[in-house]
Amino acid sequence: MDWLSGIWDLISDNKAFLNLIAFILFIISIISLFSGVSGKLPWPWNQRNLDEKQRFSLIFIFGVLLILIFGLIKQQNTVIQISPTPTGTPIKNTELSSDYNCQNTNKIWSYGDCSFFKIETDSPKEKGIKAFSLKEQKSQAAQYLRESLDSLKNDPETRIFYNNAQIREDKPLTITVSVPINNKNASEEILRGVAQAQEEINQEGIGINKEQLQVIIANDKNDPEEAQKVAKEIAENTESLGVIGHYASDVTLKVSDTYKEKRLVAISPISSSVELTEKCNNYIFRTIPTDADAAKKLVEHLKNERKLKAAVFYYSQSNYSNSLKSKFVENLEKEGGKVPFTFDLSDNNVKISESVDQADKDGVNVLMLAFPSDKLEEGLSGLLFANKNNIDLLAADDVYTGNTLKYGKQNVEGMVIAIPWHIDANRTSEFVKKSKELWGDVDINWRTATAYDAAKALIEAIKNIEATNNKPSKTEVQKKLLSNNFFAKGASNKVSFTTCGDRFAPQVQLVKIVKDDKATYGYSFKPI
Repeated sequence: MDWLSGIWDLISDNKAFLNLIAFILFIISIISLFSGVSGKLPWPWNQRNLDEKQRFSLIFIFGVLLILIFGLIKQQNTVIQISPTPTGTPIKNTELSSDYNCQNTNKIWSYGDCSFFKIETDSPKEKGIKAFSLKEQKSQAAQYLRESLDSLKNDPETRIFYNNAQIREDKPLTITVSVPINNKNASEEILRGVAQAQEEINQEGIGINKEQLQVIIANDKNDPEEAQKVAKEIAENTESLGVIGHYASDVTLKVSDTYKEKRLVAISPISSSVELTEKCNNYIFRTIPTDADAAKKLVEHLKNERKLKAAVFYYSQSNYSNSLKSKFVENLEKEGGKVPFTFDLSDNNVKISESVDQADKDGVNVLMLAFPSDKLEEGLSGLLFANKNNIDLLAADDVYTGNTLKYGKQNVEGMVIAIPWHIDANRTSEFVKKSKELWGDVDINWRTATAYDAAKALIEAIKNIEATNNKPSKTEVQKKLLSNNFFAKGASNKVSFTTCGDRFAPQVQLVKIVKDDKATYGYSFKPI
């Protein structure tokens, strides 16, 4: 009955339509009441007399219609959101609590005094945030936030706020994580990694004084201008020693000069463009492999499969997409392969179906999808259905989302994707074991792992500074990250950086989309 549910969702979001239905039901109810009481049908039904049974039925109909009208009015006045968690488990309906919602109050960062997500009014989480905003009630805030975690274990924002509420220092060691709140799933995936690193270090304390780590959450909306505001605000108005962010390569590139100007380091768990390497800003680091690393791994796979004639679909307006496309073409041609076609889907004159037909007729045996996350649905919806002859598909980390499985289904079966990390290849690691304790049945993904690595790198730099009895500072953190002997223990391997901020010896994991009857969408990603 999914189609009925879909129709109801469409209707219930349209207030004008609900008003019309309520008005029609009101008129019918008045006619029913009049006829039931008087015993006659009104004009234009010629006022036919009704027997007692018919009169009773009409009065009963009047009562039912009143209930329906009341329900429609209530539907309009209830603001709800039903949002799936990354595991597909629905979070219960929530009302927007305006007083403690950061976005309603135009706050771009929070350490616990407002939430970036919708929360239930008068819930333990809202009570905790309210208590947090009153600094003298932090212990009470911790109690409420602990209660919230007991009922919703996989909420990373609550976990970070709870950890912050337990800190007793007036000026704790602080870092910031900047996420695109408008992309809820991606934000929560990143926050889980940071929250886990914070949880681990706060259990043992930092340095000789066993200090605790406070984490600020900031919202950059995955927008270059908003990211500029975040960088300046965090640098000028907080004690933050470093930032974990940002998401899109375009955003990180745009804001990189601001970090250098403010002498504040940023470690991105997501931005993979090679232009960041070329720019070599020594205040920008990253824990994700570059697009050059991903492209090299994909080409190695094609060489083993002996399929070396490819067409690339990309978006020239995305730095990530351009970067991945150029490095894939470069690596494939270096191995003796050919790329006769590169189709720019930013160009409205490029028709996907015609492009696939053209590539197919030319004997292309691989389609490389260099899609950025914000163009994923658009790109997949057109290309996959045009791929009638099931040409092999390749992609990289941005395509690794539930939406690929949801929209692609059988059309993406067999697609090979290059990502930094996969849980099935690391089930026995301490990182995965700890994540199960914190998040329950949520299967963390590569974004959580690279965010964890970014947080661990900042924490390790701070610890190393404290070990020399020096007070950590923004510039000292940057020097420590660039030092030759620096490394942090990451989710699966060591984290250290080149002089241009790239991860040293990054790992790339290939996964394939396979049929999986137990998975939410009938398909899942499995390591090759």
